[in-house]
Amino acid sequence: MAPLRIDVHAHLWSAGYPDRLEHLGKTDTATQRGIGADATEADPEHRFALMDRADIDLQVLCVAPQSPHLAGEPDAVALAGAANESYARLAARFPERFRAFAALPLPHADAALQELTRAFDGLGAVGVGVTTTVLGRPLADPLFHPVYGELDRRGAVLYIHPAGEDAASALPSTT
Repeated sequence: MAPLRIDVHAHLWSAGYPDRLEHLGKTDTATQRGIGADATEADPEHRFALMDRADIDLQVLCVAPQSPHLAGEPDAVALAGAANESYARLAARFPERFRAFAALPLPHADAALQELTRAFDGLGAVGVGVTTTVLGRPLADPLFHPVYGELDRRGAVLYIHPAGEDAASALPSTT
């Protein structure tokens, strides 16, 4: 059997997802508009043609860098849940071509643990996608340790997408 070629840097947003984020105060959605990541009816066939040209067998979809990392917990929970359900429907419709990294409603750790459980146990997520910071908090913040503990317990992937903020780290920057 030939090795599977997997694209783990695959953006796709459901209709209106960037608009909802922007309405809730996210200010960087313009950077991801018009890049061919809008989930339209025509998108799967177009995407599969591009994947085939590049010899990609499978894409793992992820909302990052437009993650539902929002200050308001109900908004973050609703948006993470909607994104994860959207990806689950696509993966069920095209199981040979799509998987998904779950979106989490961070920085709300308890809600994130609940969504993580729902995404893995009920929606088929294969990992979690986050950005390099969450509302200015570095990923090393102890607030997130319970989430990492659960991912570790499951042997799951934590996919970290750059967000252009030097990861809020004390490490030297290359810029």
